[in-house]
Amino acid sequence: MEPGESEHEAIQREVAEETGLRIRVLRLAGRVNRPAPAGGVYDIGDYVCELAEDSAHNPVAGDDADEVRWVGSAEYATLRVMDGMHELLTEWGVLPPGWPAARPG
Repeated sequence: MEPGESEHEAIQREVAEETGLRIRVLRLAGRVNRPAPAGGVYDIGDYVCELAEDSAHNPVAGDDADEVRWVGSAEYATLRVMDGMHELLTEWGVLPPGWPAARPG
């Protein structure tokens, strides 16, 4: 987050920078803590968002992303995701019922 920036403003800015998409933040999906370098802890908030009406619909990878794309359930099942991420997204009600698990990465 930038100084003086709200969490929602930071989310909107980061998504725009990394994907070119304009979004609206709807709600917090859940929070998780992950180990950080030098013994610190990252406090990560995952949010449910939707495309803004005036947003492009095709994401474009920004300078911090190798690639970005929309995926359906079949392709999601082939992706590598952080250990435990699929279970958290399911627990938080973010993934639709019946989506296959992604591969732990």
